[in-house]
Amino acid sequence: MIHADQSNVFVDTFKEALLSKYGSSEKAFHSMNKKGVVSKKEWKKALMRLMPDVTVAQMKSLREQLPKKVQLEAFVAFVLVGSVSLT
Repeated sequence: MIHADQSNVFVDTFKEALLSKYGSSEKAFHSMNKKGVVSKKEWKKALMRLMPDVTVAQMKSLREQLPKKVQLEAFVAFVLVGSVSLT
């Protein structure tokens, strides 16, 4: 069983990994999106690429906390909420 606090840590870690890899939330969105949106499929691919060591249960918990389908503005807002600046 994954507790909410632990799951939030995974989400924050994922956001940091996105920013670290792509440099900005906008660049992350543009590299992940299909047809102007990031959907469940794109989230899953990014999670598998950026956090390959998470367990299936952790991955499921993470995916449940991610927006289902987002356009650029909502994606940027999600990634930046609670994120630490890399500069």
